[in-house]
Order: sequence, then structure tokens, then C-alpha cells
Amino acid sequence: RVKAKSATIIIQNPYTGEILAMANHPSFDGNDFSTINSSILNNAAISKVFEPGSTFKVITAAAALNEDMVSLHEKFYCEKGIYYIERIPIRDHEKWGWLTFSKIIEHSSNIGISKVADRIGKYTLYKYIRDFGFGNFTGINLPGEIKGILRNPSKWSKISISRISFGQEIGVTAIQLTTAFSVIANGGILYQPRVVSMILDNQNKVIKKFHTVKIRKIISSKTARLLTSILTRAVEQGTGIKARLEGYEIAGKTGTAQKFNQ
Repeated sequence: RVKAKSATIIIQNPYTGEILAMANHPSFDGNDFSTINSSILNNAAISKVFEPGSTFKVITAAAALNEDMVSLHEKFYCEKGIYYIERIPIRDHEKWGWLTFSKIIEHSSNIGISKVADRIGKYTLYKYIRDFGFGNFTGINLPGEIKGILRNPSKWSKISISRISFGQEIGVTAIQLTTAFSVIANGGILYQPRVVSMILDNQNKVIKKFHTVKIRKIISSKTARLLTSILTRAVEQGTGIKARLEGYEIAGKTGTAQKFNQ
């Protein structure tokens, strides 16, 4: 329906950082290099930068909750769908009035999360963005990884914090986003992603083992639990309702980024 030109999927064990599956489309047949388009030779999961859109609201929400700046049931006025900062509009896909903090994430209100970000402040928000691993290498043991795009707050404009709060003015990779969401899934810890557990010789003897690498604790286990409960409701009754599966409890967040069309 959306006529996507490309796609990436990553499955990670959030408790160890192990990458269980990683795939990109379009792909190629490595046995027939004559048919390969050189533009798809790079691993898009670690080398393609994109604006994360509303998936990034989870990072803003994590900062607000972890700093005790909001409660789940605190209400924010979402301006009936349009809100101006420096005469530039922020728009929601629905004309919301008052929404609780939880509902802001569940229904993906740009206006609501921008007001939350304003309370957090740009330097604190930037710290959490960096702590979650954005704007830096994840350290995955694959060639070609890039850092993404994250400007220092000293270079942000007056509207930057509002836009960054819902995933604009920032460029991320799929592996960065995956490891960031794993922080929420595992209770608050950032692990280095890895695709190799061990290297064996031709007689199956271990030459080298790769161990789990804990990078840092970012948010409390309480914050992680609260976020998980919000993201579960986002799938059960919010914007992620199409991801529901009978018999399974799923936590997730939708994200749509604007693209410039020439």
C-alpha cells in the first residue's frame, strides 16, 4: 500500500545484544555479481540514515519519566491538531484536546510530546539521546557502520527541540533504533550488538569467543516498565493496533517520517 522502495528487519536479544536475524530489501544474489546494483551492496541496517519519526517519541518519553518530570496521568493540551512555535506549525494526525502523557505516546501526538520536550530542556534531552546510542557507533562487529546525524544542542534552532522530540532533525540507523528499544525491553541497559558468538576452526574447536558487552545503564527498571506498559497499550488500542496478534502481548511504536519530494 505504501509502495516502499526498501525495508530492513532486525531481531535482537535485548538481554545480550545478540543479533538473531538481520535482512534488507532489495537484496542480491552473491553468486551472480553481474546482476548486482552497487547501490545495494552496503548493509542498510547499519549504514543507511533516516529520520526515525514518531518512534523517537519513546526516547523523549524515557527522558521525561526517568527525570520524574511527568506522570502517566498528567494531562497536556494538544491544541486541537495544530500548534505554532516561532510561527512554524506542528500538526497532529488527529485533532486532540487534552491527552494524558500515556495517551500522547499511545496516539502519537506530535504536539503533546513537543510540550513534554520543552519541559525536559535541550541539554537533558540531548544527554539521553546520546546515552541511548544515537550519534555514535553501536560497536557491532560488522564493517561499514555509520554514526547517523545528531547535532550538538549549541547548534539547535529555537524549534529544534520540538522537532527532535518526535524524530525530525535527526538521522539514525536501524541498528541504533533496535538497540535503543532493547534498552526498554531489558529493563534499562544498553548492550553492544553483535552478530558473531564464536569463531571455530575446521575441526569445530573454538578459536575466539565474543561475550556480552554491557555499555551503560540508561534508565531505571521502573521507567522501562512504565514505557513497556505504554507501548503495549499503543498496540492494543493506539496507533499500532494493526500489529496486534491474538494470544500475544506486543509492545511497539509506530513511526512515520516526512520526506522531501523533488
